Amino acid sequence: MKLKCKKDLIMHPAAIEGKEYELHESGKEYAILNEYGRLHYFSKDPEDEDYYGNWFDLEV
Repeated sequence: MKLKCKKDLIMHPAAIEGKEYELHESGKEYAILNEYGRLHYFSKDPEDEDYYGNWFDLEV
């Protein structure tokens, strides 16, 4: 699975709109390797501020 960025993230984490990022699952979170080469974690819970769906679409 991959996460496709749907809007630019210019602060941390850095991700580019339209680019796909390899998805890593870790319990209640997803992680991507961002543009700085670091793992950044996003919540799977839509109620959380850092919910992945705010910036990414999940692609199978």
